[in-house]
Amino acid sequence: MRLILDTNILVSAFIFKSETANNVVRISANKHTLLFSESTFKELKSTLLKQKFAGVAELSTISNFLFNLVRIGEFIEPKIEITECRDPKDNKFLELAVAGNAACIVTGDNDLLVLDPFRNIRIITPKEFLDQF
Repeated sequence: MRLILDTNILVSAFIFKSETANNVVRISANKHTLLFSESTFKELKSTLLKQKFAGVAELSTISNFLFNLVRIGEFIEPKIEITECRDPKDNKFLELAVAGNAACIVTGDNDLLVLDPFRNIRIITPKEFLDQF
């Protein structure tokens, strides 16, 4: 299955060591195709490098995490603009989902969750993902 993990899921797994988020990342990486775009990956990288997370992980550990995501993920560059999310910063995930023919977006963001389903793409919480897949 082709899917997108929102930045909040990846940060929860990497920085906060959330068991649920870690399970979502592990299952997604092993059994599914993770989709990224330049803008979604840039958001992840800049979030992980924020000053408030300094000291949580070494730069080399962050680099390895990002490298592994690049290695296992598929990068797609959306060609269409979507403006349907009430938080404009989240439209990039919808654009990627449509362009990448994703089956779902896994997120904890209510601005995305309220759109489920979006153009036949499920938008689900980490718990729903673990229960269903």
